[in-house]
Amino acid sequence: MWRIVRRIITSSSCYQKAIDYAHAKNVVVCACAGNGHYKVDENGHFILDEQENIIIEDVNVTNYPAAYNYVISVANVDEDSKRAFDSTYNNFVDLSAPGERIYSCVINDYENKRGTSMATPMVSAAAAILRSMYPDTTADEIEEILLKTATDLGNPGRDDETGHGLLNIGLAVQTLKARRLSKVYPQKAAATAVDYQGIKIAWDAIDWAERYVVLRSTSANGEYTKIKSIQAVDWDTYTSSFGRYRFTDKELVTGTIYYYKIRAVCVYQDDFKYSQFCPVISAKCTLDAPTGLTLTPTTGKMKASWAKVNGAEGYQVWRADTKDGTYKRIHTLTSGATVSYEDTTVTAGKTYYYKVRAYRKPNGTAVFSGYSAIVGKKAK
Repeated sequence: MWRIVRRIITSSSCYQKAIDYAHAKNVVVCACAGNGHYKVDENGHFILDEQENIIIEDVNVTNYPAAYNYVISVANVDEDSKRAFDSTYNNFVDLSAPGERIYSCVINDYENKRGTSMATPMVSAAAAILRSMYPDTTADEIEEILLKTATDLGNPGRDDETGHGLLNIGLAVQTLKARRLSKVYPQKAAATAVDYQGIKIAWDAIDWAERYVVLRSTSANGEYTKIKSIQAVDWDTYTSSFGRYRFTDKELVTGTIYYYKIRAVCVYQDDFKYSQFCPVISAKCTLDAPTGLTLTPTTGKMKASWAKVNGAEGYQVWRADTKDGTYKRIHTLTSGATVSYEDTTVTAGKTYYYKVRAYRKPNGTAVFSGYSAIVGKKAK
């Protein structure tokens, strides 16, 4: 919660107790530093100084509740980021915000208004934005961020006229994002092979992340290289359901285990801030095992046929005399397009059992699929 409070002149322990109670309930309290009074004569006319400038009274004074503990005291600055001529200044001023020529609602209309009462709602709104981003953010952290990220005005450091500086909502938002990201990492990350040269990476979204970076290695503890940067708003391309990102890493080497780690990113000024990496995930691209194995016996022959395996560069045909016996490789096909073989070494009346597996040689060394289901038939 947040509050905008106009000024009163004198301190009261009752007010401080009320603010202490609000602070204990995690309420951010913002108050106007106050505006000086125009000096007028008994007829209500402005009194001018020797240079014919309007004289402003009660500018360097302490006003309440802005001067209470746990209150953000807000001053007014003009278009040149200078303290407005009638903005109260004292050692309780915390922050400045624009307060000149601010459109404000009135009954059935709007008006141009000015003063610390116009500046304070901007600070209150900034506090509300931070609270809405992460509801668990405390009142103390919100105040600390707003003061820390303010744009310094005048001499370096805090001063009585503009406090810690001009409200910088953008940097405040970036700072809170960066702090929260530094404590988390993408959850439920998983890697799954989708074919002989592709692995699907998936993970859950992180609140307020602006993009995700995927890194890859061929060793769990090896050097990781960034392979993909994904904007967090790119739902159509990288998610198939709300809150879950999916990306397929393609053109991989069959048989190689790939390791991945993912982290979230947000912009921070001219650089970036990062979440922690998720635990390392891994997967290996494999060939599918052949399916649809059938045997067709003819005189002196047994023809084995199966479905083509995507990515296969060849097949091995294995045979045994019993289903659970010892299988020997009887032939190697060197074309992935050839999906049958005629065994001419069979004996009529004898039952033979066959299984087939696919292979490819991505780096000159064969990488095999699993075996097909075993099929047996009596020869003719």
